Amino acid sequence: MAAGRDEGAASGRASHGAGYRAVFAVREFRAVFAAHVLSVMGGVLAEVSLAVLVFRQTGCSRP
Repeated sequence: MAAGRDEGAASGRASHGAGYRAVFAVREFRAVFAAHVLSVMGGVLAEVSLAVLVFRQTGCSRP
């Protein structure tokens, strides 16, 4: 049984893999995924906002 699992991993395909549809069918996963996406978007927004603020205050874009 273990050899079959190793063989599937070696070929790059899981023998019991779940697709996106199956994963997103889980309500808790959707909530965690949405929270992660919002967190990443917030981080990007903060970085862009900081760059704009520094540029406005200094007039220079060089570090």
